[in-house]
Amino acid sequence: MKTLHFDCFAGISGDMTLGALVDLGVDPDALRRELGKLGLPGWKLEFRRDERSGIHGVHAVVLLDGQTDHVAHDEHEHDHSGDHHHAHSHDHDSDHHHEHGHEHDGDHHHEHNHAHHAHTTWKEIRKLIESSGISAGTKKRALDIFQRIADAEAQVHGSSADEVAFHEVGALDSIIDIVGAAVCLDMLQPERITCGAVELGGGMVHCAHGVLPVPAPATAILIRGMPVTSGGFNKEMTTPTGAAILAASVDEFITTERYREIKNGYGIGTRKMEKPNLLRVSWRETDASSGGGDTYDKRPWQTQELFLLEAAIDDMPGEALGFFMEALFAAGALDVT
Repeated sequence: MKTLHFDCFAGISGDMTLGALVDLGVDPDALRRELGKLGLPGWKLEFRRDERSGIHGVHAVVLLDGQTDHVAHDEHEHDHSGDHHHAHSHDHDSDHHHEHGHEHDGDHHHEHNHAHHAHTTWKEIRKLIESSGISAGTKKRALDIFQRIADAEAQVHGSSADEVAFHEVGALDSIIDIVGAAVCLDMLQPERITCGAVELGGGMVHCAHGVLPVPAPATAILIRGMPVTSGGFNKEMTTPTGAAILAASVDEFITTERYREIKNGYGIGTRKMEKPNLLRVSWRETDASSGGGDTYDKRPWQTQELFLLEAAIDDMPGEALGFFMEALFAAGALDVT
């Protein structure tokens, strides 16, 4: 079975995912063409060869119009990069500030005032993706990833998912990262996606809401049910975007499994640290009948798509309705009212 495996020994973020999947074999020009179907102006996606701890891979960089390279998007949200999504209802004070990227390498801090910058809500981003020309498979996965982030942020901040607002710069970064990851996975078409334990990092994160412990609150919601480790790094290593990509994509989280390694790719993180700041993805051949090793069968990170059928029934006696309901349950209905 053709299996795509995520090895998140240094966590995961959106830009590291893009870099790793391009290093594994996704055509960067084909990826840019697909992203172009979103019809969004003002961005450029570059892929650069780089290394961490002597291991070479690909560093994905989103450059926005008017943005200099040294403050280019490096996606780990608070420290490790910059996911730029925050839940805010629209009646918040106009002088409330977001920090763009929260804490960039080199201590470049960039604050943006709500009064001067529009926000893009999840509802608007959903409409953009649904009306775009990207493939159906990419749309479905991208919408799933975004929905999970919006739901988590809404839960943290006590708002509705549609109220979750993405800063205008961060929204563009997030769209490129999330839709880009969905495009890559749609192009690769793995039969199965697996992942081992996910490193969360440690310490505290500096964000617009103050100093918070790692994992960030939204990340803590998104990783529910996943095997994780923490403390391997004293920085935030798994961002909400990275956690949501895994939650929407992984079929099985595994601890041991027999497999044949075919090829691997590395996504480079922006920070240079004592330990390798890398995401490794691998093509593996696994035997579907072997049963593998330990797996996590209870998957609260996964959702199920259901169909709702509605009909108006007139002039049917109660006894017939009861028989009809039993027949529907026998046919596989989960509920009948």
